[in-house]
Amino acid sequence: MGNFDCSYGQCPEHPGQPIIDCKLCKLKEKRMRFRLYGFVPYNLSEIQKGIQFGHAKDMYALSVIKNWERQSYYEKNFVSWLEYDKTYIILNGGTSNNIGKSVYSDEEYYGTMEQNLKILQEKEIPHTTFFETDLNNMLSAIVFLVDERVWDKELYPDFIKFYENKHQVYSEGYGSKPLYILKDWKPTEESNPEDHKEWKNLIGGDKNVFLREFLQQFKLA
Repeated sequence: MGNFDCSYGQCPEHPGQPIIDCKLCKLKEKRMRFRLYGFVPYNLSEIQKGIQFGHAKDMYALSVIKNWERQSYYEKNFVSWLEYDKTYIILNGGTSNNIGKSVYSDEEYYGTMEQNLKILQEKEIPHTTFFETDLNNMLSAIVFLVDERVWDKELYPDFIKFYENKHQVYSEGYGSKPLYILKDWKPTEESNPEDHKEWKNLIGGDKNVFLREFLQQFKLA
């Protein structure tokens, strides 16, 4: 790229954002937005999907109350969500089988609800669950709090778009006047570790990186 000044026209505090109209600077003094995401089984009735999600949401609220003195990110921001946002995103979590096997064989089998729960646990995403007694104690809902850096892809673009904006290089077909064309090469964490670290900090760290990728596969319940 020679001696081209990649910072020209960009916000010095938020690379990839135009200096005249930096959206991130405008939001510095504004409150972070949140949504309460959750999984429910595919085979519940429409009204039961909402009811079971509500049960798990109540468990989340109860956890916040019990752990209020801890005052972690999730305790404080659940209250912010409750006061200002109030948005539910209820996703199709698939099947539920928490006994770990089929009644017809000894072969190990867990539903996708249980598999998703295990993934959230392994990634240390704070969450709560609900097991419905009247549905044979099935895992009927999982909920977790998600901030805007996960779902607002315009304000917090994916890594490739962040890289293109920062360095003013564009994939073929993107942008009306690209300065450079990237045809067969895409930036990755391995090829551009410093840029990726900067992007990861912008969107909130490893947990948000995981959630952005993980949640893409699910549809609304």
